[in-house]
Amino acid sequence: MKSLENVFLETNLVDFAHMIQSDEDCKQFLVEYKWKEGFECHKCHHTAFQERKDHSRTCNKCSYTESPTAHTIFHKVKFGLTKSFFIAFEYFKYKNIDATSISKIYDIRKSTAAHFMKKLEKIHCLNPKCTCH
Repeated sequence: MKSLENVFLETNLVDFAHMIQSDEDCKQFLVEYKWKEGFECHKCHHTAFQERKDHSRTCNKCSYTESPTAHTIFHKVKFGLTKSFFIAFEYFKYKNIDATSISKIYDIRKSTAAHFMKKLEKIHCLNPKCTCH
């Protein structure tokens, strides 16, 4: 499966802005990306589920409910999925962007931007092509 980084790198800004216009679009993107090869319960590894209106999936065996953002870099973001997707897009597309710039562009605190960018850096460094070591 393509890394999230590669998905962002292969898209230009105009297409990305057309594709991601709301938090709902972000959730739909995550559903298609995260469960592309099928759902597997994080707790019991069962594969049968019920889909909820908010795109969450509930395991038929243990009733564990998992949101599209769970276990992703977008889990528990407080500034909205749309902003976080655009920040991730800019981070992967334009590697030299810093937390100060992100905080000004997206109207979030510098510390919030820095924290989210650390999450992005962590997944970027899992990529074998990473040169940050």
